[in-house]
Amino acid sequence: MDFNLRNYRIGSLLSLILVLFLSFSLLSEKIMTLTVNLPDKIQSIISVLNVLSAPALVGVCLFFINKTAWKWRIKSFYLFKWLVPVPNLNGRYTGKLISTFENKGIEKKCVVEIFQTASEINIRSFFADKDSNLQTSLSESFSETIVKQRNDSYCIDFIFSNEPNVLESNLNIHGGAMKLHYYEDTNTLKGEYFNKRGNQGTIEVKWESAKLLNRLI
Repeated sequence: MDFNLRNYRIGSLLSLILVLFLSFSLLSEKIMTLTVNLPDKIQSIISVLNVLSAPALVGVCLFFINKTAWKWRIKSFYLFKWLVPVPNLNGRYTGKLISTFENKGIEKKCVVEIFQTASEINIRSFFADKDSNLQTSLSESFSETIVKQRNDSYCIDFIFSNEPNVLESNLNIHGGAMKLHYYEDTNTLKGEYFNKRGNQGTIEVKWESAKLLNRLI
Protein backbone atom coordinates (compact mmCIF):
# COMPACT_ATOMS: atom_id res chain seq x y z
CA MET A 1 0.00 0.00 0.00
CA ASP A 2 1.27 3.46 -0.91
CA PHE A 3 0.71 6.60 1.14
CA ASN A 4 -0.70 9.37 -1.03
CA LEU A 5 -2.91 12.43 -0.83
CA ARG A 6 -5.15 11.62 -3.78
CA ASN A 7 -8.14 10.98 -1.53
CA TYR A 8 -7.83 14.33 0.27
CA ARG A 9 -9.17 17.73 -0.70
CA ILE A 10 -5.79 19.48 -0.86
CA GLY A 11 -7.15 22.96 -0.17
CA SER A 12 -8.99 21.72 2.92
CA LEU A 13 -5.91 19.80 4.08
CA LEU A 14 -3.65 22.86 3.82
CA SER A 15 -6.21 24.96 5.68
CA LEU A 16 -6.44 22.36 8.43
CA ILE A 17 -2.65 22.20 8.81
CA LEU A 18 -2.47 26.01 9.08
CA VAL A 19 -5.26 26.16 11.68
CA LEU A 20 -3.71 23.37 13.75
CA PHE A 21 -0.24 24.90 13.60
CA LEU A 22 -1.47 28.35 14.65
CA SER A 23 -3.58 26.85 17.45
CA PHE A 24 -0.70 24.83 18.88
CA SER A 25 1.68 27.79 18.51
CA LEU A 26 -0.69 30.02 20.50
CA LEU A 27 -0.98 27.30 23.12
CA SER A 28 2.82 27.16 23.32
CA GLU A 29 3.01 30.92 23.85
CA LYS A 30 0.41 30.66 26.62
CA ILE A 31 2.50 27.97 28.33
CA MET A 32 5.57 30.21 28.12
CA THR A 33 3.77 33.10 29.85
CA LEU A 34 2.75 30.75 32.67
CA THR A 35 6.35 29.66 33.22
CA VAL A 36 7.91 33.14 33.12
CA ASN A 37 8.89 32.99 36.81
CA LEU A 38 10.75 29.72 36.52
CA PRO A 39 14.58 29.64 36.39
CA ASP A 40 16.14 30.62 33.05
CA LYS A 41 17.52 27.14 32.42
CA ILE A 42 14.10 25.53 32.81
CA GLN A 43 12.52 28.24 30.63
CA SER A 44 15.08 27.50 27.90
CA ILE A 45 14.21 23.79 27.95
CA ILE A 46 10.47 24.53 27.86
CA SER A 47 11.01 26.99 25.01
CA VAL A 48 12.79 24.37 22.90
CA LEU A 49 10.08 21.81 23.65
CA ASN A 50 7.38 24.30 22.69
CA VAL A 51 9.06 25.06 19.37
CA LEU A 52 9.18 21.34 18.58
CA SER A 53 5.73 20.56 19.93
CA ALA A 54 3.63 22.48 17.39
CA PRO A 55 4.81 20.52 14.29
CA ALA A 56 4.78 17.29 16.29
CA LEU A 57 1.20 17.81 17.49
CA VAL A 58 0.08 18.71 13.97
CA GLY A 59 1.64 15.45 12.78
CA VAL A 60 -0.11 13.46 15.50
CA CYS A 61 -3.48 15.00 14.62
CA LEU A 62 -3.04 14.28 10.90
CA PHE A 63 -1.96 10.70 11.67
CA PHE A 64 -5.07 10.18 13.82
CA ILE A 65 -7.37 11.65 11.18
CA ASN A 66 -5.78 9.52 8.45
CA LYS A 67 -6.07 6.27 10.42
CA THR A 68 -9.31 6.70 12.32
CA ALA A 69 -11.13 10.02 12.54
CA TRP A 70 -11.92 10.31 8.81
CA LYS A 71 -14.43 7.45 9.30
CA TRP A 72 -16.36 9.17 12.10
CA ARG A 73 -19.97 9.87 11.31
CA ILE A 74 -23.27 10.89 12.82
CA LYS A 75 -25.85 8.56 11.31
CA SER A 76 -25.00 8.68 7.59
CA PHE A 77 -23.09 11.99 7.67
CA TYR A 78 -19.30 11.73 7.67
CA LEU A 79 -17.77 14.44 9.86
CA PHE A 80 -14.60 14.72 7.77
CA LYS A 81 -16.18 14.50 4.32
CA TRP A 82 -15.09 18.10 3.74
CA LEU A 83 -11.51 16.78 3.97
CA VAL A 84 -11.77 13.16 2.72
CA PRO A 85 -14.67 12.79 0.27
CA VAL A 86 -14.11 9.12 -0.63
CA PRO A 87 -16.46 6.52 0.93
CA ASN A 88 -15.46 4.24 3.78
CA LEU A 89 -15.22 0.79 2.17
CA ASN A 90 -13.69 -1.05 5.12
CA GLY A 91 -15.09 -4.48 5.79
CA ARG A 92 -15.75 -8.01 4.64
CA TYR A 93 -17.91 -8.57 1.57
CA THR A 94 -19.33 -11.89 0.35
CA GLY A 95 -20.83 -12.91 -2.96
CA LYS A 96 -19.90 -14.58 -6.22
CA LEU A 97 -17.57 -14.41 -9.18
CA ILE A 98 -18.44 -15.67 -12.65
CA SER A 99 -15.38 -16.50 -14.76
CA THR A 100 -14.68 -17.57 -18.34
CA PHE A 101 -12.10 -20.05 -16.98
CA GLU A 102 -11.63 -22.89 -19.49
CA ASN A 103 -14.16 -21.14 -21.76
CA LYS A 104 -16.97 -21.92 -19.35
CA GLY A 105 -19.20 -19.69 -17.28
CA ILE A 106 -17.88 -20.98 -13.95
CA GLU A 107 -19.35 -19.54 -10.77
CA LYS A 108 -17.22 -19.33 -7.65
CA LYS A 109 -17.83 -18.18 -4.12
CA CYS A 110 -16.01 -14.91 -3.46
CA VAL A 111 -15.03 -13.07 -0.29
CA VAL A 112 -13.48 -9.60 -0.53
CA GLU A 113 -11.84 -7.94 2.48
CA ILE A 114 -10.94 -4.26 2.34
CA PHE A 115 -8.59 -2.42 4.68
CA GLN A 116 -8.69 1.33 4.13
CA THR A 117 -7.36 4.53 5.64
CA ALA A 118 -7.89 8.03 4.29
CA SER A 119 -4.75 7.74 2.18
CA GLU A 120 -4.55 4.07 1.17
CA ILE A 121 -6.58 0.98 0.46
CA ASN A 122 -5.80 -2.72 0.22
CA ILE A 123 -8.06 -5.45 -1.18
CA ARG A 124 -7.68 -9.16 -0.50
CA SER A 125 -10.00 -11.59 -2.27
CA PHE A 126 -10.63 -15.27 -1.60
CA PHE A 127 -12.21 -17.60 -4.16
CA ALA A 128 -13.71 -21.04 -3.62
CA ASP A 129 -15.61 -23.81 -5.33
CA LYS A 130 -19.29 -22.93 -5.08
CA ASP A 131 -20.42 -26.33 -3.80
CA SER A 132 -17.54 -27.59 -1.65
CA ASN A 133 -16.30 -24.22 -0.30
CA LEU A 134 -12.78 -25.43 -1.08
CA GLN A 135 -10.59 -22.36 -1.55
CA THR A 136 -9.08 -22.32 -5.03
CA SER A 137 -7.07 -19.08 -4.91
CA LEU A 138 -6.54 -15.74 -3.22
CA SER A 139 -5.51 -12.40 -4.64
CA GLU A 140 -4.00 -9.24 -3.19
CA SER A 141 -4.16 -5.79 -4.70
CA PHE A 142 -1.47 -3.25 -5.44
CA SER A 143 -1.51 0.08 -7.27
CA GLU A 144 -5.04 0.89 -6.06
CA THR A 145 -6.97 4.04 -7.01
CA ILE A 146 -10.39 5.24 -5.83
CA VAL A 147 -12.01 7.08 -8.73
CA LYS A 148 -14.97 9.45 -8.62
CA GLN A 149 -17.45 8.86 -11.44
CA ARG A 150 -19.48 11.46 -13.31
CA ASN A 151 -22.60 10.57 -11.31
CA ASP A 152 -20.68 11.24 -8.05
CA SER A 153 -20.41 7.54 -7.27
CA TYR A 154 -17.03 5.85 -6.75
CA CYS A 155 -15.16 2.84 -8.05
CA ILE A 156 -11.87 1.14 -7.22
CA ASP A 157 -9.37 0.40 -9.99
CA PHE A 158 -6.52 -1.90 -9.03
CA ILE A 159 -4.01 -4.45 -10.20
CA PHE A 160 -3.81 -7.74 -8.35
CA SER A 161 -1.64 -10.79 -7.98
CA ASN A 162 -3.49 -14.10 -7.73
CA GLU A 163 -2.04 -17.14 -5.98
CA PRO A 164 -3.80 -20.49 -6.58
CA ASN A 165 -4.30 -23.20 -4.01
CA VAL A 166 -1.43 -25.71 -4.13
CA LEU A 167 -4.00 -28.41 -4.92
CA GLU A 168 -4.92 -26.59 -8.14
CA SER A 169 -1.97 -28.01 -10.08
CA ASN A 170 -3.19 -26.62 -13.42
CA LEU A 171 -2.88 -23.02 -12.18
CA ASN A 172 0.06 -20.75 -11.43
CA ILE A 173 0.60 -17.34 -9.90
CA HIS A 174 -0.64 -14.65 -12.26
CA GLY A 175 -1.63 -11.00 -12.34
CA GLY A 176 -4.67 -9.11 -13.51
CA ALA A 177 -6.75 -5.98 -13.15
CA MET A 178 -10.16 -5.29 -11.65
CA LYS A 179 -12.67 -2.44 -11.46
CA LEU A 180 -15.24 -2.49 -8.67
CA HIS A 181 -18.14 -0.03 -8.56
CA TYR A 182 -19.45 0.89 -5.12
CA TYR A 183 -23.23 1.16 -4.61
CA GLU A 184 -23.66 2.99 -1.31
CA ASP A 185 -27.40 2.41 -0.93
CA THR A 186 -26.93 -1.38 -0.88
CA ASN A 187 -23.32 -1.57 0.39
CA THR A 188 -22.48 -3.61 -2.68
CA LEU A 189 -19.43 -3.88 -4.93
CA LYS A 190 -19.94 -4.93 -8.54
CA GLY A 191 -17.39 -5.05 -11.30
CA GLU A 192 -15.30 -6.81 -13.90
CA TYR A 193 -11.83 -8.32 -14.04
CA PHE A 194 -9.38 -9.83 -16.47
CA ASN A 195 -6.09 -11.62 -15.92
CA LYS A 196 -2.91 -12.49 -17.80
CA ARG A 197 -4.12 -16.03 -18.38
CA GLY A 198 -6.76 -14.66 -20.77
CA ASN A 199 -9.72 -15.11 -18.43
CA GLN A 200 -12.24 -12.46 -17.53
CA GLY A 201 -15.48 -12.23 -15.64
CA THR A 202 -17.78 -10.38 -13.29
CA ILE A 203 -17.90 -10.07 -9.52
CA GLU A 204 -20.66 -9.05 -7.12
CA VAL A 205 -20.24 -8.93 -3.34
CA LYS A 206 -22.25 -7.39 -0.50
CA TRP A 207 -20.94 -5.95 2.78
CA GLU A 208 -21.25 -8.51 5.58
CA SER A 209 -19.12 -7.38 8.52
CA ALA A 210 -16.63 -4.78 9.72
CA LYS A 211 -14.39 -7.56 11.04
CA LEU A 212 -11.66 -8.81 8.69
CA LEU A 213 -10.93 -12.53 9.06
CA ASN A 214 -8.09 -12.76 6.52
CA ARG A 215 -9.50 -16.06 5.30
CA LEU A 216 -12.34 -17.47 3.26
CA ILE A 217 -14.41 -18.90 6.13
